[in-house]
Amino acid sequence: MLRRLLKRHAGSSTNDSTRSLVHGILPENQGKSCRLDDEDDGGKADRLLSQLLPKYVAAELKAGREVSPKSYATATVLFSDVVGFTKMCSSSTPLEVVNMLNSVYSGFDAVINKHEAYKVATIGDAYMVVSGVPEENGKRHIAHIADISLEIMQFLADYEVPHRKGQRLRCRLGFHTGSVAAGLPIRISNYKISNDKISNDKISND
Repeated sequence: MLRRLLKRHAGSSTNDSTRSLVHGILPENQGKSCRLDDEDDGGKADRLLSQLLPKYVAAELKAGREVSPKSYATATVLFSDVVGFTKMCSSSTPLEVVNMLNSVYSGFDAVINKHEAYKVATIGDAYMVVSGVPEENGKRHIAHIADISLEIMQFLADYEVPHRKGQRLRCRLGFHTGSVAAGLPIRISNYKISNDKISNDKISND
């Protein structure tokens, strides 16, 4: 699907190509909500594409180059989730939960943007980050993820739940170093990584 999409827009301008890629990789309803129309200067499309995919992968796709699945001998993956999330949800409105997660993960995003790391996914209160993929960085991925973990804990020390003033948020964090495989699924939603641990581990809530 991706190959056909790139061929179809190979002769397009950079901005048109970016918009076409974004529409092609998003589910239909998401593509419509993005409003990437002819009046868009390409900047919004570029930002959206960089949120969906690692910068290196997005640049390769925009240039018309194929990004094949690849195995990595070593990378470090960080998992985190909110302690007591299920209980908190039961006594909060949906909007309060969404606002809380947005504010928490915006803070987390600001931390990882300072490091050689990529946010793979956020699913509910689960947050997953990897370093060393898709751009390999020797053994620096361990230090980057360790620094991210410490900086996230520092961020949480000053963070208050928006709809519960004075209440702090507790998160579990853990990371693992080992081999992974990474690539783009046939219907792209984001960049995927996997190994036996990532595929089988379940993140549970209190």
